[in-house]
Amino acid sequence: MSRKRSEHTESESREEFTRLWLAAESSVSTYVFASITEFHNAEDVVQQIALNAASRFDEFDAEPPFLGWVLWIAIASARFLSTTGTPESSLFRRSAATVS
Repeated sequence: MSRKRSEHTESESREEFTRLWLAAESSVSTYVFASITEFHNAEDVVQQIALNAASRFDEFDAEPPFLGWVLWIAIASARFLSTTGTPESSLFRRSAATVS
């Protein structure tokens, strides 16, 4: 019987996230680098996606699969960058407006 994510220790959650991120990173990077032409911005966005996904990992549910969940974050991030021209955004952080 598997435990719910909330019952995992912090170390177990970190290990699970790392395993899932390493499996998904090349797909996420491929999408981001195809969507964002400026190399350094694309690198920054991939890093921000990883940070955002790690900080929100407690919200992740196995449905949809991790790759779909993290690609959703990537798509939203790339769209934001294409409209603002900057990789820094509140999109990468939880805001009161999106949590409520």
